[in-house]
Amino acid sequence: MGVCASSPMVGTTINGRSSSEALPTAKVIHVDGTLLEYPKPTTSLQVVLQNPNHYLCHSESMHVDCMAPHVP
Repeated sequence: MGVCASSPMVGTTINGRSSSEALPTAKVIHVDGTLLEYPKPTTSLQVVLQNPNHYLCHSESMHVDCMAPHVP
């Protein structure tokens, strides 16, 4: 289980683009805390095939003292 924190958006650049122009990405946080970022559309099946013995869950569906529901 990882930790999630947010902060106000500040004017930063990513690969020469302002943060407000940055393309959306899918992010997977592994149990050990490493971050895997998918810059193009991908399916949950592709992610699970690359990470056997693991499953995906949506961070907004997680609650304290409850099992994290799997992403279909």
